[in-house]
Amino acid sequence: MDLGSVPGGTDIILLLAGAFLAGIVTGLTGFGTALTAMALWLYAITPVLAAPLVAFCSLASHFFTVRRIWPDMDFRAAAPFVLGGLAGIPGGVWLLTRLSPDNFKLAVGAVLIIYPVFMLATRKPPSVGLATRPAELVIGVVSGICGGFAGLSGPILVIWSQLCQWSKQRARSVLQLINMMILMIAIVAYAIRGLVSTELLTLVALCVPATLCGSWIGLRLYERIDQESFKRVVLALLIASGLGLMLPRLL
Repeated sequence: MDLGSVPGGTDIILLLAGAFLAGIVTGLTGFGTALTAMALWLYAITPVLAAPLVAFCSLASHFFTVRRIWPDMDFRAAAPFVLGGLAGIPGGVWLLTRLSPDNFKLAVGAVLIIYPVFMLATRKPPSVGLATRPAELVIGVVSGICGGFAGLSGPILVIWSQLCQWSKQRARSVLQLINMMILMIAIVAYAIRGLVSTELLTLVALCVPATLCGSWIGLRLYERIDQESFKRVVLALLIASGLGLMLPRLL
């Protein structure tokens, strides 16, 4: 679908499916909207539309589920990541407007493969010990760049939380708070760059309800079933999605 065109039947199916599945993953884990949705959305819309659409849908999911983990919110722990993320977002938005669609899809595909493989292969991640504030600021900057580039603020933070051996409750609450802050600023940055168009808002109106439906299911799963088992299935699906994005452009 070209920028400025109206989505067709197949495109709408891809958009709704991506939004719904992303909602389930985000409702379950507190992250993963971009990793899940991009695998389908990049077949239907351009990266310049997909990245801000991820930000809108992810933020909607976070607001929907935040009531569940609000008691665990740690604003002090999240502060250096948020500050670093704010510094990194403009660079990510700048990069978004200069990468070709094929390069963008290769980059997203690489993330979809490298990140899940790391998570699946690392049963007991090495510890970084007591993390320093400067290190957390750097991680925040990288997260902000990824967030501005493709709404991918979560993966680097998730890997960092594993390296720091955070508890499940702290990881979920801090990561969700950081993602919410970064995504809100990213949306402002997209608007300043002129990327919040009528077409984008139409896609937001189409996809957000599907994301919220998925988020409701994901939140129920988070409360009732083994989260780790489900996450491993999702990670395996993300690897397959990444391969689907990369292989056609490498062969």
